[in-house]
Amino acid sequence: MARWLLVSILVVAGCQDKMNAEKLAEQAASAKASASASASASASVKDPNEEKFAKARKDVKERATAHMTALQKLYTGVPEAERVAFRQFFPKTKEGEKVAEELSKEAVFVGKEGMSIRKWELEDVDVKGGAEEATTGVFQEETQRGKTRCTRFKLVWKLESGAWVRTDRIKFEVIPALTDDLAALEHAYLRALSYRFPSVTTALAEIAHLRAVLALPRGSIHVVSDVHGEFRKLEHVLRNASGSLRVQVDRVLSELGADERTRVQNLVYYPRETFARVTAGLDAEAARALVTRTIEHLVSLLRALAARYGQRHLGRVFPAGYAAVFHELVNGPALSREPAYSAGLLAPYLADDGGLELVRELAHTIRALSAYEVVVAGDLGDRGPRLDRVIEALRHQRNLSITWGNHDAEWMGACLGQEALVATVLRNSLRYGCTAQLEEGYGIPLEPLEQLAMAAYGDDPATRFVPKGVDDRSPLLLARMQKAAAILQFKLEGETMRRNPHFGMTHRDLLSRVDPAAGTVTLDGIAHPLLDRHFPTVDFQDPLRLSPDEARCLARLRAAFLDSPSLWRDMSFVESRGAMSLVRDEQVVFHACVPCDQHGEWLDVTLDGVPVRGRSLFQACDRVVRRAFRGRAEADVDFFYFLWAAPRSPLFGKDRMATFEGYFVEDPRTHVETKNPYFHFLHDVDFCRRLGVELGARGDVDVLVVNGHVPVKLEKGESPLKKSKLAVTIDGAFSEAYGDHGYTLVVDAERTYLARHHHFTSVEEAIARGDDIVPTIEELRVHPRPRAVADTAKGAELRAEIEGLERLVAAYRAHTLEPPTT
Repeated sequence: MARWLLVSILVVAGCQDKMNAEKLAEQAASAKASASASASASASVKDPNEEKFAKARKDVKERATAHMTALQKLYTGVPEAERVAFRQFFPKTKEGEKVAEELSKEAVFVGKEGMSIRKWELEDVDVKGGAEEATTGVFQEETQRGKTRCTRFKLVWKLESGAWVRTDRIKFEVIPALTDDLAALEHAYLRALSYRFPSVTTALAEIAHLRAVLALPRGSIHVVSDVHGEFRKLEHVLRNASGSLRVQVDRVLSELGADERTRVQNLVYYPRETFARVTAGLDAEAARALVTRTIEHLVSLLRALAARYGQRHLGRVFPAGYAAVFHELVNGPALSREPAYSAGLLAPYLADDGGLELVRELAHTIRALSAYEVVVAGDLGDRGPRLDRVIEALRHQRNLSITWGNHDAEWMGACLGQEALVATVLRNSLRYGCTAQLEEGYGIPLEPLEQLAMAAYGDDPATRFVPKGVDDRSPLLLARMQKAAAILQFKLEGETMRRNPHFGMTHRDLLSRVDPAAGTVTLDGIAHPLLDRHFPTVDFQDPLRLSPDEARCLARLRAAFLDSPSLWRDMSFVESRGAMSLVRDEQVVFHACVPCDQHGEWLDVTLDGVPVRGRSLFQACDRVVRRAFRGRAEADVDFFYFLWAAPRSPLFGKDRMATFEGYFVEDPRTHVETKNPYFHFLHDVDFCRRLGVELGARGDVDVLVVNGHVPVKLEKGESPLKKSKLAVTIDGAFSEAYGDHGYTLVVDAERTYLARHHHFTSVEEAIARGDDIVPTIEELRVHPRPRAVADTAKGAELRAEIEGLERLVAAYRAHTLEPPTT
C-alpha cells in the first residue's frame, strides 16, 4: 500500500492523457464524418426515423447513467433495498435476475473490502437495428486500498417492454499505466516531501494537524450571483455574512438587550462609523468602560466562530501585529487567565486611540471567519452604478472564487480591446447612468463619444434612447451619446460576426437588413417598421463601415480601455479568480447553462477546430480565456464576444440578444429572447443527475446545480428551486434595475439554504436605526448530522496527504530515506 497513492496519481494522469488524445481523435473523425454526411444529406430526404433514433440515444444514455450511479452506490455498503432496485436494469428473466444478483453481491463485497468506483464517464452511445438495441461506452476509474486503475468497456442494451435493460458487458480493457520506474518515482516523491517535513517529529505533527482538521465542521460557503454593479448592497451582504452574523450575535450574546446586540452587530459591520457614533459625547471614563465591555462581547463572538477552525487557519486569518493578542483573548478562558491579565492586554490599545483600531481588527476578523469561502456566480457589472467598487469589495475577501458570466466576458473582452465589446460597455454604462465607473473608476474619458454625439446627433431627439439612470450630464446628451454608442456597437458586432462565421451569428447583422427607403428592418423574413429612422453615420451601401468621426472616436476610446491600469488590474483579478464552473462537493456552480438540444443532449461548439460539448466545452472556454489574457490574439479576443451573446455560449444560452429590436422595433414578439432547452430540463431529475456527473460531481450523491443569469420573477410566482429539487437559480435581481432582491446560497455543516435579500438603504441608516438586510430563509437540504471536513472533497485531499506523510514516516523509520541535510 505504501506506494499506491503515487501509482494512483500516475495512472490517472496517464489515463487522462490517453482519454484526451482518443477523444480528440474521435471528435476529429466525428467532425469529418459529420461534414460528409451533411453534404450528402442536403440532397436527400430527411430520415423519418431520425427522431426515433435521437430519442433512443437519449433514453439509453439516461438509463446507463442511472445504472452506473446505482452500481457506484452498491460499493458503499448500501441497504438491501438498493440491491433490489439495481435489478431493474436487467432482463426480467431467470438469467437476467441471476446476473443482477451476482453483480450486486460482488459490488457490495468488494466495497466492504476497500474497493470503490471513484468516477465514471459515459462515452459513445450507439443505437442499432430498429432503435431497439444499443451499446454505451464507459470509462471507469476504480481504487482498491490505494491502488488505482482505469478501465474501458461497453454495455449492451436491449429494449424490452418499453424499458432498456442491460444484457451484456463486452470489450473490457484495462488502460495501461505509465511504465516509469515506480520505486524511483516513489523515492523522488518522498524526497521532495522531506524538505517540508525533515524529521519524524515534523511529519507526525503535520499528520496530527490534518487528522484534527478532518474532525472540524465543514466551512460555510456563500454563493451570490448577478451583482450587476450594486456595490453598496454587496458590501453589506458580505459584511453581515448574508444575515448569518446577526444569528450568531443573537445566539452568543443572548443575555444582552436588543439595543446592545444591535450595537455589537453594527460595530462588526461598520466599526469606524459605529464607534464614532456610540462614543460621541461620552467622557473619557464612560467611553473607556463602553469600549471595554464591547470588546469583551466581540471577543465572545470571535471565540465562537474560531471554534470552527484549526489554529493554523486562525493564524492565517488573524491580522499581522494582532495575532498574539487575539490568540490570548480567544484562549483566555481555557487557560483560566485572571481578569487583570486580560485588562493588561487591552490597556495599551485603549490608551492609544480609545480602542478603535482593536475594535476594527476584531470586526474584520469576525467577518473573515463568518464564511470560509465566497463564490460569485457571474455578472459582476452593468446596470448598477460601479463595477470597480464591486471588485474592490471582492478583493478584500480572503477566499474568493468566481464563475464568469456573460457580462464579465463583455468587460474582459473590452479590457483586451475587442471593439464591439468596447462599444457595448459604453452603451450599457450610458443606458444605466453608470459613467462614473468609466471616468472615475477606470480613468476612461467619454469626451470622444460626447463629441461624436454632438456632431452627428446634435439635432436628434433620441427618444428611443432615454437613459434609465441619472448622471451629471443632461438626459438628452446621455441619450444621444447612448445612440452613438449603439450604432457603433451594431457596426462592430457585424464585423465580428463576419470574421467569425463559426459563432453562428451572421444572421444577427441587422444593420445590413435595414431598408432605409421603406424604413423597415427584416427579422426572420418579416419586414418591421423602424421606430427611429435617423442614421446619419450609416452608409447603407456599406452599412458596417465606420464614418471618419466614428473611426476617430473608436480609436481614442479603445486606446483608453487598453491603457487603463485600473481596468487591467480588475479584469486580471476576475480572470485569475474565475473559471467557467466549479464543484463544491454536491454543488455544481456555473453562471448560465450547458447548451443542449430539445432531447437534452449536449450541443457541440467548435473551438480551436475541434467540436467540444459539456465539460469539454467548459474546459476549452477556460483555455481560450487564459490564452487571450496572455497572448491577445484577435481570434481569442473575439471569443469574448461569443461568450457575451452567441446562442451556444454557455454564459448566454439564448437564441439572440435583442438589443437592436428593443431600440428600433415596436412588435414585442421581436424582443423575445428564447432560452436554450437547458432551462426547461433543469426541472428534470435525471437530466440534473447526468449534468452533475458530466461537470465533475460525484455520481453517488444528489447534485445541486447552482445557476444565476436568469432572474427569478417572484412577482409571477416563480421559485428559485426547480421542480427537480436538484437545481436552483440564485439570480434574484440583485440590482435595483432588475428588482432589488437577490439571493445567497449558503452551504454549511448543518444545512443548505437560500437567503433572499431585500433593499438596502444606506450605511447611515444601518448605523442610526440598526437597519440590516435580514434575509428570508428557505431551507433546501438539512443534514441528519453536521457535515465535517472529513465528509467533503477537501477531506479526501487531506486523507491523501496523510497517507503520503505516513509513508514518509515509515521511510524515516526504516532508514530507506534519510532526512535532508541541506
